[in-house]
Amino acid sequence: MGPGSREIPAITTLAILAFARFTYPNPEHLATHPADVRTTGLPHEMWTYLIATMLVAAGFADFSLMAFHFAQAGTLAPDIVPVFYAAAMGVAGLGSLLLEPHSPAAGS
Repeated sequence: MGPGSREIPAITTLAILAFARFTYPNPEHLATHPADVRTTGLPHEMWTYLIATMLVAAGFADFSLMAFHFAQAGTLAPDIVPVFYAAAMGVAGLGSLLLEPHSPAAGS
């Protein structure tokens, strides 16, 4: 990374914020009425995506936090925690290999 690699995105962001501030000085006036939000009638794909997103987010419960809990609760011996970590990473890798053909990047 060369010089200015961090400054360019920061300056761009500040310029966009300044533009938005001067273009819309009172953003609360943009919404003329409350949005009509209903969850009935949403497509099945949306609920599938929501559930998948929740599971992915739950998977990001950092393993170091889980290892700390395992050690504090006495659920696992400290020597076996790295084995569980390796197994979790193996399952994640295997899941990625098995589900990759169905990803949007694969064109299906």
